[in-house]
Amino acid sequence: MKKHSKGYAKKTQKNENSNVFLSPSKGQIAISFNWIFVIIVGAVFLTFFFSIISSQTKSSDQKVSATIAKQFETILGTTSQQPGTFKTYRTSPIELNFFCDANRAISYYAIKDYPAGYTTYDVMFTPQKMQGTSMFTWTQEWNYPFSVTNFLYVTNKFQMFIVYDPGDFGSSKVSTLLEDFPSNLTVYRMNETKFPSSIVNDDVYTYVFFDSQLDDIDSVFGPENIITEKAQIVIIEPDLISNIFKSGTVYFLTGEEYDDYLRLKNNLASFDSSPYFGKASLYGAMFSGEKQNYDCNMDKAFKRLDMMNTINMYRVENAIPDISPVTNCFFLYNGSSVVQDGLKQILGNISEELENGFLGLDKDRFIHSVELLEDKNSRVSFESRCPGLY
Repeated sequence: MKKHSKGYAKKTQKNENSNVFLSPSKGQIAISFNWIFVIIVGAVFLTFFFSIISSQTKSSDQKVSATIAKQFETILGTTSQQPGTFKTYRTSPIELNFFCDANRAISYYAIKDYPAGYTTYDVMFTPQKMQGTSMFTWTQEWNYPFSVTNFLYVTNKFQMFIVYDPGDFGSSKVSTLLEDFPSNLTVYRMNETKFPSSIVNDDVYTYVFFDSQLDDIDSVFGPENIITEKAQIVIIEPDLISNIFKSGTVYFLTGEEYDDYLRLKNNLASFDSSPYFGKASLYGAMFSGEKQNYDCNMDKAFKRLDMMNTINMYRVENAIPDISPVTNCFFLYNGSSVVQDGLKQILGNISEELENGFLGLDKDRFIHSVELLEDKNSRVSFESRCPGLY
């Protein structure tokens, strides 16, 4: 019996020892819950702490953005009203992004990712993105044919215009193109033996060619060309060789599309293009470097042109009753079988052609009407000594 009892005791003790590992004590459970509680509280505290930091950082960024936006609004207000001026501004470290889409009727600029101001009525040609601590602004008046509005060009030292200058007859066109360009802008005249010394991918490179120079492009750059993927390429096709600024077509290519061009040499029709009208418009294409920004701002300009054209129509209509119907001035204003369309009819034709805006414009018809208006206004002013329209 003693042996049996001893064996039973050992067995019982063994089972109790086994239960130590299989079933934790209340103290161990309490310790585990304490640690879980500490971890949860710590996670909540850290999340709250970092959310405060993030909120303060965001608030600080917004305050900085608001300050820079105010600086930029001041720049817009002081320069856009002064045609023919070039100015340099020092700013806080800035990253400006410009958005303009005529199809969606939106136009604004953002500082980093924060929308900072609308540019609904500002005709402003810029790169899509600008960074740095300085800014260049240049203003040109757009007359087509009468004074319409001022075009504002905004850029900085990181935008380089690389203009192909072959050194032959094409040089005169290049010289004409650049004759009014501010000397402060970074412009490089390139040919077969003269290339930019360095290409930095963060900079904005806008290559400018005339359509008559296209045969030289592949021989200049060759298979190992220096056009980066981020480069912008603007090809100018003037309607008149004798007057490259009068009107024409600009083609927009990207660095990524350059190889496609080499395969589709002399087939520019497959690339993005837009018309230009006058010197200020052509410069707008160069500063934009891409179609969407250029088209959007030209659409704004054409809305302003439509408004000014309507005002001129009212001026002519109100003047006609006060002009003697037997004078030459009356016929030039109102039209007749002899002088054909007068100023009134020509302005009406232009108004009809502007109904669809810049994007829906019939370029040839519009140019024809503008040329008629220029001729008629000249006859009114100089030949007949009547009050001119402009």
